[in-house]
Amino acid sequence: MLLLCGLALRSIIVFCLPVRKFENTIKRYHYAAVNIINGRGYSFSKEPPYQPSFYKPPVYSMFLAFIYRFFGVNHNAVRAIQIFLDLMACLLLYLLARNYLASRASLLVLALAVFSPVSAVYTNLINPESLALFFMVLSLYFISQAIQFGGMLFFFAAGLSLTLLSYTRQEFAPMILLFIPCFYIS
Repeated sequence: MLLLCGLALRSIIVFCLPVRKFENTIKRYHYAAVNIINGRGYSFSKEPPYQPSFYKPPVYSMFLAFIYRFFGVNHNAVRAIQIFLDLMACLLLYLLARNYLASRASLLVLALAVFSPVSAVYTNLINPESLALFFMVLSLYFISQAIQFGGMLFFFAAGLSLTLLSYTRQEFAPMILLFIPCFYIS
């Protein structure tokens, strides 16, 4: 029920509120995605020459290119998928909290995540925040599972998710340091 309320909130924000204007940062991700699907490489250039770019991490542009490949250059499709990812992050956060907190407290965590205006508004933007949030919570979930149950599969999944997070938003690269205590705990 809470996730459905979160879906309604995010849908209202995405489809009923004004869209943020197409700023330079958003254009960079968009043009890189368009260039990727058109075979021009990872470039933020709108027109030739398509110079390779290393200014922004590539995962979000590749995410956009994947969506553009299947739905065309459709920003509503991007926003809808970002709504789904944001709600999955809320669900993963609940599952993570359920491992460490009482059931009522876990439901409170879910409610706070679902009704967080910040993450809900980010689903309306063509920016990597929703994808980064998903990878961050997924990483924490897998690290928790690795500590709780052991097994290299959880460590591998956590490492993959942390790597994707750091290539989505480079500011999160230091989160990889979370692995160091995990090896000693497990």
